[in-house]
Amino acid sequence: MATRRAHLKRLNTSFKNPLLDSAWTAADYAESGIAVPTNRELESLRQKSDPLADDCIRALNLKPGTDSLKALDDYVSQPVEEQASAAPRKFMEQVTTIPHWADPELMKQGQNVFWRYVVLIYIILTDYSLPMGFTASRATDILSCTNYFSTVKGAFQRFFETAKFVTDIMNGPEALVPLTGSGWKSAVRVRLLHAQVRLRILAEAEKHPDIYDVEELGVPINQEDMLATLCDFSIVVARVNLAMKYGPASLEYYVQRIWAKDALHKPVACDFVLKFLPHLVPQESDDVHEVK
Repeated sequence: MATRRAHLKRLNTSFKNPLLDSAWTAADYAESGIAVPTNRELESLRQKSDPLADDCIRALNLKPGTDSLKALDDYVSQPVEEQASAAPRKFMEQVTTIPHWADPELMKQGQNVFWRYVVLIYIILTDYSLPMGFTASRATDILSCTNYFSTVKGAFQRFFETAKFVTDIMNGPEALVPLTGSGWKSAVRVRLLHAQVRLRILAEAEKHPDIYDVEELGVPINQEDMLATLCDFSIVVARVNLAMKYGPASLEYYVQRIWAKDALHKPVACDFVLKFLPHLVPQESDDVHEVK
């Protein structure tokens, strides 16, 4: 045991980890090969939304309380010549296409990490990731417009909906299988919900510009918001875990080496369904850290 701990200590001290070292310089990142986004690049993402989902929602013309996924399935099940718009079909084709880089084994290992430390992960998500997200003023303007957190009951409902979403994503190897996976279904519903909220806010802002300033705040639920959310649900959890030095030395090494690659792969694959622009999806923990 002593030999193993000494070996882990040598590995930890020799592993220059951006998760722990906030003083990384531009030269450090250049040497590591990590692509560092500029503020201008990140700002431009605020004007990018999800046209595929937006067009799909416009075509479906959902009534309040309608299950968006069922409506989508019903629409695309019609003969093509009876479909007034091609948007829902294009959307369905995109969300049922598995990206070439999705690795089932990595996703399985990521799920194993999640369930092994699920209590700690949910504590971090609740007490760190969530409050940190609320400090982003431009993101909270969306919550203000939707009144999602205007009451204690509503806040608890949103919280448990998010917890269920995470659980659905991590619910076994089949969770992200198109059409049948619990995580896939949840991700598609969330993506369509985002489109509904975005279109509703934009419509209200057009009538009442004082409600939401698109030029200043960007398109509601934009690509930068989505990228920040991926960070909050992935690398932020790993970073806080390391800062807490939770568990034995073997866990610290495990988180540094394994979590950084495997556990990240699952939320990244999920966010492909949620719709990131493909070139924005981080592939390594270092990439996500720098975005944060």
